[in-house]
Amino acid sequence: MTRATTTADLRTIDLFEDLDDEALAEWAAVTEPFTAAAGEIVADKGKREGVLLLFSGLVQTLLVEGGRTEPAGLHHPPTWMGAISVLTADRSASACGPRPSASSRASRPTTSAGSPSRTPASTSAS
Repeated sequence: MTRATTTADLRTIDLFEDLDDEALAEWAAVTEPFTAAAGEIVADKGKREGVLLLFSGLVQTLLVEGGRTEPAGLHHPPTWMGAISVLTADRSASACGPRPSASSRASRPTTSAGSPSRTPASTSAS
């Protein structure tokens, strides 16, 4: 069983650097910790909404378009993925047209946490 996410875990991620302990505790309460083996898909566009937090391991983002899969980047811990669309509530296509599908795959065993597709109340934009 994966242990609960703590405020100390979140403190390592720069996305949360301006939050106080009370706000971090709200985030910790809504995260869903999980582990993934190398090769396992940890996020798939359209199937998982919310922020993905990476505490250990390595995650590769892949773009899928027209039956082709292309590597799009590596994420090294501690880091976050998917936060911008959550914080801005932007789930629409870009101004340049539809975005290609994307998925993220663990390249090494990872320890991660996911959050819901909404932010805790105290950290939402006014």
